[in-house]
Amino acid sequence: FLISLNTFGVFVMNAFGTSSYPFWMSIISTILNISGNIFTVTILKWGVTGIALSSIFAALIVDICYFIKINS
Repeated sequence: FLISLNTFGVFVMNAFGTSSYPFWMSIISTILNISGNIFTVTILKWGVTGIALSSIFAALIVDICYFIKINS
């Protein structure tokens, strides 16, 4: 569900003519995901659960940023 919201945000922002915003949101999502994976696997020792949670967290943060940008 969160991934489809992220894709929706990309489509809406591109329709508004701001194609650089989805690019930066993709970079932020990737950085959050990789750093979250490293944190949850190496420090918290959560394994696959940690990888899944960090992916969900990264998608949630980016979706919130899209909603803020679209509503402003």
